[in-house]
Amino acid sequence: MNCLFEMLFLAWCKQYDPQTFPQAKDYGLYTFREGLQLGLCLMSAGLGAWTD
Repeated sequence: MNCLFEMLFLAWCKQYDPQTFPQAKDYGLYTFREGLQLGLCLMSAGLGAWTD
């Protein structure tokens, strides 16, 4: 399962770039927001399929 999450993370979030994210905290906030968005998208897709 961890392998699946890592593959989703690498496909969904861009790689760490010090010029884009000068502080590690900025990259952490970015990945948290993207991960939350991915989770909500997957949940809504699952709920949509479940209600059909």
